[in-house]
Amino acid sequence: MFPKVAAQIFHHTSRAAAAVQNQTSQAIRNAWQYQQATPSSSAGGGGVSPWGGLGSSSGWGGSSAGPGGAKYNAGSRFYSGYTGPGRSITQANSSSAQPDDNDERQILPVRIKAAAPSVRARPRSRSLSLSSQDRIDRGEGLGVLQVVQMRARHVFAAHRSISSADDSLPSVDGANRQVLVRRNSSSAHTIPPSDVDIDMPPMLLSALGEPELPESGVKSDLTDLAAPQSLNEPLIGDDLAFYERLRQASHDRDVPKVLDEITRYRAKSRVSVPCYNMAMQALLDNRVVGQPISLILELYNEMLERNLIPNLRTYRIMILSLCARDADVQRVISSLEARISRRTFTAREDAGDNTLDSQRLAHLRTENNFPSALTLFRAATTIRNLPLGLPEYNALLRSCAFHQDIEAALRVFAHMERFPGDPPSPATYALLITVFANKADLGGAQQVFNAFKEASAQNRIAWDWMPKTLQKQDPIPQTGERNDLSKNSQIQVWNKMIETRFKCGEPTAALDLFESMLDTPLGPAFKEVDAPLPNSITYTTIINGFCEAGDVQSALSWFDRLLAQDSVAENPYAPLSTPPRPDHLSWIAMIDTLARMGKVDDLNRLFLKLLEVAPQDRLPIRTVDRYVVFRANFDIIGRASELLKFVLNHVICVDGDARSLSLNTAPARNMLVELVQMLHVRGETDAAIDVSERLVSRERKLLRQNEADGSVTGPQALYQQKGLRGLVQTLSGIFLFVSPTSAAPAALPIKAALRVAALSAQVGLEPQTAISAWYVHSFSESKRLGHSLDLTLDDWVTLIKAFVAIELPALDPDSPEATVETIPPPPNFVFPGLVVLLKDIADTSIDLNQIEHKVTRKLMRALVYTHGREESLQLLRGLGPQFACLLELQGVDGQSHGTGPQRGQSIPTQETYTGGVHIDLYHSRFVEEWYPASPNVSIETAYERFESGAQQGIFPSPETIGRLIGGLGRLGAVDKVRTLYGAAQRVLAALENQKKWQSAGWFVVEDQMIIAFAHAGQYEAAHVHRVRIMEQGGTPSADAYGALISSLKDTTDDTAHALQLWEEALARDVRPNIFMYNTIISKLAKARKADHALMIFQQMQQQGIRPSSVTYGALIAACCRVGDAPSAELFFKEMTAAPNYKPRVPPYNTMMQLYTYTKPDRERVLHYYNALLSAKIKPSAHTYKLLLEAYGTIQPIDTAAMEELFQRVLGNPSIEVQGTHWAAMINAYGCARKDLNGAIGLFESIEKHPSTSRSKTTLPDAVVYEALFTVLSAHRRPDLIRAYLQRLRSSHVHPTAYVANAAIKGYAAAGDLESARAMFESLEDPPMGVAAPNNHALHEPLRSPNEVPPQAPIYREPSTWETMVRAELGVSERDRAMDLIRRMEFRGYPPAVVQRVRDIMHTDALSESPTSFSSLSTISSS
Repeated sequence: MFPKVAAQIFHHTSRAAAAVQNQTSQAIRNAWQYQQATPSSSAGGGGVSPWGGLGSSSGWGGSSAGPGGAKYNAGSRFYSGYTGPGRSITQANSSSAQPDDNDERQILPVRIKAAAPSVRARPRSRSLSLSSQDRIDRGEGLGVLQVVQMRARHVFAAHRSISSADDSLPSVDGANRQVLVRRNSSSAHTIPPSDVDIDMPPMLLSALGEPELPESGVKSDLTDLAAPQSLNEPLIGDDLAFYERLRQASHDRDVPKVLDEITRYRAKSRVSVPCYNMAMQALLDNRVVGQPISLILELYNEMLERNLIPNLRTYRIMILSLCARDADVQRVISSLEARISRRTFTAREDAGDNTLDSQRLAHLRTENNFPSALTLFRAATTIRNLPLGLPEYNALLRSCAFHQDIEAALRVFAHMERFPGDPPSPATYALLITVFANKADLGGAQQVFNAFKEASAQNRIAWDWMPKTLQKQDPIPQTGERNDLSKNSQIQVWNKMIETRFKCGEPTAALDLFESMLDTPLGPAFKEVDAPLPNSITYTTIINGFCEAGDVQSALSWFDRLLAQDSVAENPYAPLSTPPRPDHLSWIAMIDTLARMGKVDDLNRLFLKLLEVAPQDRLPIRTVDRYVVFRANFDIIGRASELLKFVLNHVICVDGDARSLSLNTAPARNMLVELVQMLHVRGETDAAIDVSERLVSRERKLLRQNEADGSVTGPQALYQQKGLRGLVQTLSGIFLFVSPTSAAPAALPIKAALRVAALSAQVGLEPQTAISAWYVHSFSESKRLGHSLDLTLDDWVTLIKAFVAIELPALDPDSPEATVETIPPPPNFVFPGLVVLLKDIADTSIDLNQIEHKVTRKLMRALVYTHGREESLQLLRGLGPQFACLLELQGVDGQSHGTGPQRGQSIPTQETYTGGVHIDLYHSRFVEEWYPASPNVSIETAYERFESGAQQGIFPSPETIGRLIGGLGRLGAVDKVRTLYGAAQRVLAALENQKKWQSAGWFVVEDQMIIAFAHAGQYEAAHVHRVRIMEQGGTPSADAYGALISSLKDTTDDTAHALQLWEEALARDVRPNIFMYNTIISKLAKARKADHALMIFQQMQQQGIRPSSVTYGALIAACCRVGDAPSAELFFKEMTAAPNYKPRVPPYNTMMQLYTYTKPDRERVLHYYNALLSAKIKPSAHTYKLLLEAYGTIQPIDTAAMEELFQRVLGNPSIEVQGTHWAAMINAYGCARKDLNGAIGLFESIEKHPSTSRSKTTLPDAVVYEALFTVLSAHRRPDLIRAYLQRLRSSHVHPTAYVANAAIKGYAAAGDLESARAMFESLEDPPMGVAAPNNHALHEPLRSPNEVPPQAPIYREPSTWETMVRAELGVSERDRAMDLIRRMEFRGYPPAVVQRVRDIMHTDALSESPTSFSSLSTISSS
């Protein structure tokens, strides 16, 4: 129930205030509009009292007992502590040991032990057990130094010499200057327990292995205070250089350099205190949360061992380090305690998890960071007038709050007050209040709060102080006379006092303080002496206070009123004139409290509201909040179906939108498991599977997206995939082994079982022997009960895998499957055998050709293993034609080409650990998701997954590595291929005790290396691996031979080498596949060996291999190259009529090219162009080039149509205007129309044409120059040839041999044989046996002509020799022509090429048609 005092706060309006105050406070009150309500009882009993009743205990020493009782009178702990030891130390007699102002400051060295604590307990220091009055008396009698020295004798052991004062930091010129201590403050409020169910930070986990500190944590040696003081020595030479290098590295956040500099310095014989301080400071400055401080402690103790006496700066660094570590430890302790508590609340207490967390807690609590910091503080403050800094004071107070140590906090605060020049900050008071609050000492907290208000009024507060890191990263803007930081800090202290009053059971007093904030006289312009306006955290504090007190109704009333507000606080620390909407901390408090109190209706209402407002209020929807709501609903779901619907639609969010549950945390997975089990037990198995499918599918999609955009790293993806796989295993167990109706598990309906199997396959869980029995059992039971099977192709494939897993187990009897012991067998299970499955498949219309090759191969192996080859053949023949050829097509005949492990191999189903290499077959499936072609997982992602696993010592199988090698080789990623090959050797070495798997894996890896290097153009490297396989008695696969044949290029006789490989493969009993057939037919087609190509095509058909579109494209090209138009058209018709035909542009271009050059016929060119459009194929740039030629060179010439087509090309943004288009136009103008000026004018317009600026290549290019020279040759203008040849040489275009051919023709046609010969001799010959490079770049779309340097050599082509021979014959120089032929023979050209040139000698030396220059007449499939 909403308390009466709250209603009074929001309705009273009669108080006198300034106008601005009325506007502000009234705006807040009007926003609430509560009706007066009856007070509700609070956790402390008695309810929320009326406004008064605070008495005088709100002051420092009132005479009457306040709400906290008599203990908060003048004798309260804070009062005695603050006015006792604090003031006594400040005002103590220091005559006994007060140094003169000119003396060096004396600092006591202490040692931090890294050894384990002694069994003997340390005697308690007597001074720590004195009463308040004793402390005052002893302080007044002995003086500060004597008191501290007395304590130190109990704490410290040996004696050492004293150090100098603060480090003298050298300037650039070596002069000394005072240290500017880094103000490295931590949070100024109590660290709340973590609300996220997370494991301990990895860096913090590593720190738990640090040596335990002794009970005191430090040790030091006192020395005679009367001993002479040492003087500061300035840093010079190497020390100065080291200091500056280390300071710069620290400033640059270059941690490796910092560590390197420190390591080298420690090896020196001469060291100094300032340099050690700088080393520790650099480590502290670059320390991340949770990181251990072991190296800092090591450096500190090393200083003492090297007789270096710490100074004040040393102690300040060490105090900050120890307190930072203490804060880390306390945060993790809070997180672990909250996690244990949450398990208890959600009724999911796991003894193992709780035990582990309890052990972690016990281990963390053994770290003595706080006692060590206190001892260092005592040592650093033994001499008066040596102040620490605010960062150190606040860090110590924060640790005091963690450990509820009021006495230590008062000593720290009293020491601070001794130095009025460095006043406390608001955070200091907030931390001191927290110390009392954590001990439920309201009176002490109130006295600190009053002291804060008094200091504020006297301007004794460091309002503008903030941590150095905050100054750099999150500066608070200045908006008026008083800056925002000052105001926000003031509100922070008031909020802390409100929190304290709630914590001490005084909600009325807390609301009283809140009312005073509303009544601040100046509103947003409040001064230091005024009460501040509330901020967003104020309202959160009040709601959380009611929740902690158990007053749910009041908390809910406040929360609902906040929900009715219009605006969200942009800055939670900024003062507000109107109440804000709830922040995420308020939501957390309400959800946890309502769930804990069992108020499910209110909980669900608020959770729906959270889903609604989260986007606009910028609120996170945490998985742990979902789980809290889920658990609150779970116990009553069975009695209320509407609650189940609520959970499905709003908590789990199965619709798959942005609000859906993410499964990458343990609470989320637990939630899904519990829900699925409940649905399955209720008999709603289909609904349970549906929920599982939708969430798992969405999670996999999200994981792939995050991998692609870099949101998750490789190791994170690996971890998430493993967690998802474990979840699916658990879900499968529920579906298969838990019966909805009885204790004995019953078979799932076959469709449901196959859905479970498909769900498992999504995350790489293929059916293993034990789990497969359940799928087969469901299949047999469904048949026995007469259920309709109605299975899809994928369903039958799953059943085949399950049957094969039982018939052909992968493990030796000595290595039982890890899951066998945990998976129960189906009741009364009898395996029906493979023959039954095959007969059922035969009764369907399933096409076995659509089943993946490796599945049918395993099926045949299992059948032969059980029934033998002959009986298997008879069984298959009896099932029908498509079964009869399975054994032959799958090659199950004892031949081994590295196809994988055989029966009897010791191959673990899941994972193998050998020699530091962990072979995980689940990881194999995760990596192999890209294969053979996945729209969601790229091969680059697969390689990243491999790398992530390898970094953790987890590797896929050698077969998976091999396929990844082959895929990356196709992309030309040779470095990655070599990396994978090296990893494969480690994996294979780990299989030393599993010889069959090792051997099969070795063949796969070597075979894939052939494929990879062949596709990457590393032909010689590919043959190295080919030879390796053959030397070991094996044979490369058909894919490997196909890759070798396909990669043959840049030789003078590619076809001869290709046929050698083809014959070698056949001789070694390799059965060519479609890829191998396509590559050899394509090679023969390019060599114009159409007859041989057709013969191999017939062999392919006889083997029952169906031609593909690529096959037909190669055959069509072969026929076109020899001018066999009828055969080309016949194959074209067969291709388009084939059931597996996939339209591609090359065959259409080939037919158009046939009727453009070889058999000119514009009508047929347009026929195939229209057929291309009808097939919905996008024309290529080459298509338009052929059309331009058809209009511009085939009679009758249609110049208008050609120019119209060119304008269409220019207007098509998807087509880049290339040199071939310009060349076709120039050829049409200059040769077909004989318009020399028109051709030259067109050429000259290219450079400045708008399309040229958009081109990726330099225009005009070599093809355009070739066309121009052909025109100039036809018009017998050698003068222009020379001019444009010079222009070409001065451009950035590399000439080709075809440009030289055109120039030679031009010179010869004009009778200038000397120039023709000079041009010919200026060219070079390629290495013997190698085809001329750099001449065909323009015909290869993946290469740019600009890749070839303009000054690179021009190599002769066979056509260059032919052109020159014709030129010599044209002037009757037969002897010169014969010399050229002999030179060709000497250069090792293939006999067929030489003979073709020799044949010219026996015919009339006819010149070629001027229109048939190479780049325009060469048949291309581009």
